[in-house]
Amino acid sequence: MTKQCLREQPVTQPEWKGCNYKCPPHSCVMEGVDCLKGSHQCECELGYKKAEFTGDCVPMSLSEINSKNVCPRKQNNGKKGCKYVCPEYSCIKPTSECVSGIKDCRCVEGYYMTETNQCVRVEESV
Repeated sequence: MTKQCLREQPVTQPEWKGCNYKCPPHSCVMEGVDCLKGSHQCECELGYKKAEFTGDCVPMSLSEINSKNVCPRKQNNGKKGCKYVCPEYSCIKPTSECVSGIKDCRCVEGYYMTETNQCVRVEESV
C-alpha cells in the first residue's frame, strides 16, 4: 500500500463533528492526524511554505529554495538518534525535528513510497 497526500480526511465516525477541514492547495494532512480541524494540521508540499497570516501554502522564492536546500535527505543537528538518511528521491518532512526513521521522510513529487520504504517513480497512464 502506498502513502498518499490527502487534502482532506475521510470521516468514518459520524460523531467526529468539526473534523471536516480541507487543507489548502499544495498541502497535505500531516501524518498521525485523526481529526483535521485546521491548517496547523497540514504541511506544505516541497517548494511551498505557509503564508504568514493565512496558513495557505505559497511558492517559495528561488532565493529561499537555494538558501534552505529544500530537499535534504539527512540532518546534521548532532542529536542522538536523529541520524536516519531518507531514501533516494525523498526529503525530510518539514515538520520533522529529529529524523529517526522513514516516518520523517516523504517522496519528492512524481514518486511514491513503497511498502519497502523506497521512493519509485509514478508511472504515467498510457
